[in-house]
Amino acid sequence: MENEPVTTKREIQPLPNRKVIWTIIGLLVVWSAIIALGAIVRADEFDVRKPLIVLGTMGAFLGVWLIALLFREPRGVSKP
Repeated sequence: MENEPVTTKREIQPLPNRKVIWTIIGLLVVWSAIIALGAIVRADEFDVRKPLIVLGTMGAFLGVWLIALLFREPRGVSKP
């Protein structure tokens, strides 16, 4: 018992607060909607492809980001 090695526990960082993540996602969606609306309003002729490109790109970015958040490993945890 006296010769047991001293182990220290690493503190595992919790995932960021979900409220913060959803706030960021919401703000990014609003931002892309404003840009898409600007693409419609500022255009000389109406072309639905411009706002769809903006919204599609933001949707793809958010999708990849959410997948990365789901599959990331918490800090301080190593694989055996």
